[in-house]
Amino acid sequence: MNAAPALKNSKRFILYGDDRVMMEQGVTASQATMGLNITEAVPKLDEIEDPVLRAIWSDKAKKLKLLADQTAFNSHYLEVNGQGYIYVYKEITGYADKPFTVGYWLLNDEVSTEMRRLLIAGLAGLGIMLLSTVVAIVIGRKISRPVLALSKASRQISKLDFNAVNALPASRFTEVNEANNAYNSMLRGLSWFETYVPKTLVHKLMESGEARLEQRVITVMFTDIAGFTPQAESMKTNEVADFLNHHFELVTACIEAEGGTVDKFIGDAVMAFWGAPERQDDHAARACRAATAIRKTIMADNEKRRNAGLREVHMRIGIHTGPLVVGNIGSAGRLNYTVVGDTVNIAQRMEQYGKTLSPDQADEVFILLTDATVDASPGIGAIKIGAYQLKGRQDPVTIYQLVD
Repeated sequence: MNAAPALKNSKRFILYGDDRVMMEQGVTASQATMGLNITEAVPKLDEIEDPVLRAIWSDKAKKLKLLADQTAFNSHYLEVNGQGYIYVYKEITGYADKPFTVGYWLLNDEVSTEMRRLLIAGLAGLGIMLLSTVVAIVIGRKISRPVLALSKASRQISKLDFNAVNALPASRFTEVNEANNAYNSMLRGLSWFETYVPKTLVHKLMESGEARLEQRVITVMFTDIAGFTPQAESMKTNEVADFLNHHFELVTACIEAEGGTVDKFIGDAVMAFWGAPERQDDHAARACRAATAIRKTIMADNEKRRNAGLREVHMRIGIHTGPLVVGNIGSAGRLNYTVVGDTVNIAQRMEQYGKTLSPDQADEVFILLTDATVDASPGIGAIKIGAYQLKGRQDPVTIYQLVD
């Protein structure tokens, strides 16, 4: 009903019954009643001038297939004077003794023109929608790829697997490019951070969010190169650095392979411990296995040095097991996760006592253990040397040599 005013060749009407015209668009009341008597104030269909409305109930009318399934109103198609017309109407009952028929007719050609326009507009809209969808998918993929790459790289970083992560490439999208640049800066910083902080410690902090001070029984190891100071005096600065870096790499690999934490490098010495930050019931056995691995590694490296005409490396290792305070030690601006207590001193004294027990350094790697470590790691190959008075201690310590 609302579509009729938009079409030029159309007319509204109201019928009373099937043959009386109550209202016809464009016809005034005076025109409608002209020539009618008082008893017939409402004209009949065959008395009006509109030939299209007069023919509304023609038996030549055809029901519209397009609107056949709807029930809200009736419609049919009819040709009048060689032109096709569409009738749309609704029968209303209950207000008089006869039903009212409210509707309008419109020229089919005009409807076809409007339908074609609507179809063209619909097809154009559909084309624009499809094009927009394609563009959105293409742009979405271009955005999603770097986002997915960033997500994947972030998961690798959460595992502290920096070696498996590459820097992200630049992006044409400003926001994505800024995110990639920030990520690359973070990756460079974390790569340096990894070289200073043990992974096990970082994992613990990531899991618990803290590294509070606590007392534990752990195993501490000290390693040292015998006679390194006079040897370094005859070497250039870069040669000393290269030698120590190579040596520390060998030793550290053996320690970390057994779950140990490298606490610090002191000159040519290494301090490491087991049993923290991760709790390890077999921390003493792990330290002994690491010491054995260091000996095998140094002996293999010495074979290469001899073939290259270089001096052999001889080492001393001291290991002790006992109670310690472990956690963050330092100032508010600089903390170090380390161990503090007499156990550290005994381990260091054990390493130094190797000078007394093996002054000629006949062994390439001379490893000393305390009885506490031997008792905590049953089954290891250790030979009892005896009870000795260590420097700075009142009670003697029973010392063993690790030979297995």
